[in-house]
Amino acid sequence: WQIPHFLAIAWMYRDDYARGGYKVLPVVEDGERRTASTIVRWTLLLIPATLAPGEFVVEFRLPARPQGGGDAYLRSIPRTEMDIAVVGAGAALVIDAGGTCTAARIAVGAVAPTVLLVADAGAALVGSQFDDAALERMADAVRAACRPIDDKRGPASYRIAMAGVLAKRVVAAARQRAGENA
Repeated sequence: WQIPHFLAIAWMYRDDYARGGYKVLPVVEDGERRTASTIVRWTLLLIPATLAPGEFVVEFRLPARPQGGGDAYLRSIPRTEMDIAVVGAGAALVIDAGGTCTAARIAVGAVAPTVLLVADAGAALVGSQFDDAALERMADAVRAACRPIDDKRGPASYRIAMAGVLAKRVVAAARQRAGENA
């Protein structure tokens, strides 16, 4: 869909392109007609591709939450015009009747090019009863996995530190939900 969009933008700014000496389609001879027909052709070609099987998500299938299972997601966002996470963290836990963690998955977002499933963080909780040492090992694993960039959301050092804090908070929330599901 980039070509129809690009051509529409190029048409809007055709005078600027012409002044700059750029030979984009709307600037060339008979540009209006050629641009319109090119947009229509590309749109008609793209419609079948976007309607092909597998192009739309039609459902999510999630496994049933096990007995003693709980999950949570939290994110930290700046108080600005952007609703973009500084850091996001998710946890899925299973806790047995004695309060021991039998399974844990910890993921963080906005601290690397893609979301990170931090296996070492989950492993740090399994077998524990969420004592301070286990929570700190989990947070250490999260911080070690982070590879954020410095940008308008904050410096990388802040985002790494915040990932550990948010991971602890999300584990506490998931743990509470797991207790409600016992």
